[in-house]
Amino acid sequence: MELPKYTILVAGGSGSRMQSEIPKQFLLLNGKPILFHTIEKFHKINTHIVVVLPQKDMDYWEEICQKYNFSIPTQIIIGGVTRYQSVKNGLTWVATQTQEALVAIHDGVRPLVSEIVILNSFEIASEKGSAIASITLKDSIREVSESKSQSVPRTAYRLIQTPQTFRFSEIWQSFERVSDSPEITDDASVYEKAGFEVTLIEGNYENIKITTPEDLKIAQAFLS
Repeated sequence: MELPKYTILVAGGSGSRMQSEIPKQFLLLNGKPILFHTIEKFHKINTHIVVVLPQKDMDYWEEICQKYNFSIPTQIIIGGVTRYQSVKNGLTWVATQTQEALVAIHDGVRPLVSEIVILNSFEIASEKGSAIASITLKDSIREVSESKSQSVPRTAYRLIQTPQTFRFSEIWQSFERVSDSPEITDDASVYEKAGFEVTLIEGNYENIKITTPEDLKIAQAFLS
């Protein structure tokens, strides 16, 4: 039997690096908020969408949904202080709905993710337990210490993106077992620390995380 699909969109960013008073997920891209583009991508493949927002942004969310006549069904959850806490809040809600599912965790400010990547992440996670979008490095890299730097082979490294998709029971266990810490940089880190094996899949280079004014210009260029 095919497992139900859930998507947790983490949208707790501020506008500090964007030099904007408006949180970055609500900035306009091609005439509508970035977060709306992201939601639409996952809505196309028929997943239950959970959006995790800071408490302070709840009223603004309602305001822009009315302004742009945005009516895609979403479950809105209040986030935590850290990304880890926000994801856990989203997973806690999913736990009230089902015992087993596939759940994709994705940054709300990555609206250019490929639908093929999303579908592949669910398919591989159903087989392997996890599917983490990643891309190869194009530039040379160096390892830097206090006294020197040295060249390292870029083929040994990957840039990690989202979605990061899992069997729900396994990622839920992972967040129950592993506490928040500075070492936790993404959901795959939690999953790995809990003893599960991470499976990497191919992401797409356009799937940038929009955090700066330059990123917004690049995203606009891709859409155009």
